[in-house]
Amino acid sequence: MAKEISFSEFLKEGALQKERVPEKEITNEKPQPIRLEPDDVASETEVKEFWKRLRHFFRTGENPEKAPGIYVPALVAPYLRTGTWEMDYPYFLSPEREEGLPLEDLLIDTMSVVFSESEAILLRKNIHRLLVHFKGAFHPGTAMVTFQDARDYALGRLAKLEVHGEEGERFTADVERLAENLPKGGVLLHFHHEVPLYFLQHRLERKESARLAYKERIRSRIEELRELLKVDEQKSGEKKGPEAGFDFASEMITLEKVSEMMPREGTSKMSSSRVERIKKLIEELQETLDSKENHAHLVVIEELKEEFRWKDIFTSSKFSFEDLDTAFKKVEEIFDANIVSFTNVLVAMRRAELEVHGKYEEDVHDDYFAHFKWFKLTEEELALFPPVFLITSGAHLLRDGISAFSKLISSNKPINLLALTNRTVSEVDPNVDWEDASRGFRQELSAIAISHRDAFTFQAATDQPGLLMEGLRGALRTTAPSVVQVLVPGVEDDPYVAFLKINAAADARYFPYLMYDCHRGLQWGSRFDIRHNSQPDKDWPIHPFSYQGTDGHQVEVQLPFTYADYKAMTQEKVDELFLVPESMVTDQLIALDKYLQLPQEETTGKVPYIWLVDEHNRMHRAALPYMWAVSCQERLDFWNFIQELGGLNSYHVKRALQESRIQWELEKEKELVAMRATHERELKEVKRNAAGEALDRMVGLLLDENGIEVSSAERPKTKKEASPVPKEDEESEDPISEKVVAPAPEPEEEEMKAEAWVETFRCTSCNDCTEKFPAIFRYNEEKQAYIEDASKGTFEQLVIAAENCPASCIHPGEPLDPKEPNLDELRKRAAKFN
Repeated sequence: MAKEISFSEFLKEGALQKERVPEKEITNEKPQPIRLEPDDVASETEVKEFWKRLRHFFRTGENPEKAPGIYVPALVAPYLRTGTWEMDYPYFLSPEREEGLPLEDLLIDTMSVVFSESEAILLRKNIHRLLVHFKGAFHPGTAMVTFQDARDYALGRLAKLEVHGEEGERFTADVERLAENLPKGGVLLHFHHEVPLYFLQHRLERKESARLAYKERIRSRIEELRELLKVDEQKSGEKKGPEAGFDFASEMITLEKVSEMMPREGTSKMSSSRVERIKKLIEELQETLDSKENHAHLVVIEELKEEFRWKDIFTSSKFSFEDLDTAFKKVEEIFDANIVSFTNVLVAMRRAELEVHGKYEEDVHDDYFAHFKWFKLTEEELALFPPVFLITSGAHLLRDGISAFSKLISSNKPINLLALTNRTVSEVDPNVDWEDASRGFRQELSAIAISHRDAFTFQAATDQPGLLMEGLRGALRTTAPSVVQVLVPGVEDDPYVAFLKINAAADARYFPYLMYDCHRGLQWGSRFDIRHNSQPDKDWPIHPFSYQGTDGHQVEVQLPFTYADYKAMTQEKVDELFLVPESMVTDQLIALDKYLQLPQEETTGKVPYIWLVDEHNRMHRAALPYMWAVSCQERLDFWNFIQELGGLNSYHVKRALQESRIQWELEKEKELVAMRATHERELKEVKRNAAGEALDRMVGLLLDENGIEVSSAERPKTKKEASPVPKEDEESEDPISEKVVAPAPEPEEEEMKAEAWVETFRCTSCNDCTEKFPAIFRYNEEKQAYIEDASKGTFEQLVIAAENCPASCIHPGEPLDPKEPNLDELRKRAAKFN
């Protein structure tokens, strides 16, 4: 659990400055609810004058009326007040584990294994206290502590908890039992700008363990080659040196060991050329075992030399600090020099495999291996190569090194590039009035890397350690060039403030998470992964927000978190906004997300806004200058580009679905027209038959009433056509005259109401409608939704389901209950889905 952050701590001049002590003393007063307060009614003249100033601000960005006080985006305010957001730090790494995991998960998992549900009750209740003690083991400003030191410190502090009597004895025993079962090695990492480097070091150690295992294979091959030579010496009766001094038993063992290595005609001596070849192989492979290699070769640009403790983190790697101009040449030189010797080792191992199995053919393999190049190695073999890394800053690379970067990626050599970025807002362009003021799209390192097609590309931030570990593992596993860009906090940043801002950077589409694995599949779309972003199918993530309205009632709304909201997390950016009093709000003031969806011709005269909350929990609409809208459109465009690559919210998919829907609706309409025509014919026929039967019964009744016995066969038949009806005459002289009664007027056919329905074949099985409204929606055998019974829910529920459906396959139809409230508004919302 994070500490509470006040507005004055969070928003201050400049982005991510070092935390300072709040000026005001913290009190126990309950904060006022977030609310929208009314103000005095403004006259028409006042509104007109205000909007004149507001539109001038929108066009120029000139804002002489900066409001005093501190403001934050509405969706951020609740987090600052409560300080309850969660993070996966401290994070545990162990040399024995492929993956890391959050410390809290490690403690809970260990306790679930060690204790039954009825045991360690008090220890379980103090799990968060224990986490706080673990965090206390970190020295200020450091990213890492050994797990053993942190464990001893934290459990020692927890054991001092005052618990008396038998309960205290049980508690002490439980703490000791937990200590015995926690890992003995490994490290803990805290949220820090050095975290990506520790993760990289962990991956390099795991990679080194695989290389050590391969060295054991080399050692085994050397022994097998030596055994071949010994056996050959035994055949010739030669005794050379101490290696020939074997007794009978050892000779038998040796012969058994190499029996499968020798050809069937193994009684013959090896040729002198083969003997020399094997001796040379032994010499080459032995040199590999004797050499002391580094885990990796790291070329770091000079400007990062003092920002990180390189030698403390990378204890087994070789360093070189270069300026950006020479860094690219340096990594290629290192790769070219080391790949040759590495390939020679792998070639020697391949030849050794052939020799010990008696399959080496001089005429074939001499020429083949003489022209063998590194790119003929398998993925498993290349994975053993000591990595070569170029470590730089993202901004520096895009500003000065983009040409060299592109050339390096195009070489298709498996060289790794790690770009560390610590700017959480765009760099200010000195040629324009304020940030993002030009219409030119910002360069994106990830987009440039992806455009090369054959480069593993990964972009993430330090707020998600598990995802960061996954990306680094992929970068070190690939046989292609890799580009990893990581958003990190600044060296002097307060960790809690930095964590919230970095997390929001991904939410606002400023720095989205993405992975492009060029070797994942044959289809281009299968190589992308953007699922770790918040609500990746939407333009902006939408979150619930609650506030107290001007009438005092609670209001529940859904607010998007846009790039403008993200920029407003910094006070110097808030000063660029224009607060709009509630009395000055007109229908020309439009929420930013709606404004960005308008056609260009409909934006004239309109001004976009976002919601802010001040330090007294009062809500305000903040109008944006035009250039903010431009920068938000640019970020949205980049995010839509990422979505298209990732197969979410795709224009082409939507278009195909729309065309399919139109075709389906046309066919459905034809079926409905035919069904209506058939229904009308059948209805008319039924009505005619019913009228005739009614006349038959009436005539029979009249004849029976006059005492005339008439058999059913003799009863007159009535005409189906309507006959004129004479006026009834009470004095009629003809007692048996036929009285024809006009049939009752046909009831007007009740208008058929459009029923709710689902295009089941388009359902994506997202579970939204079936989980929210299970009385209405069900899944069929293919796990696709259909309407079980629309009458078991409300029309509003059908409309909500349609609005939330990602495939837009739910059609609410018309309301079944004419008395349901808000039908006019609900019909309007339903119209676009019917």
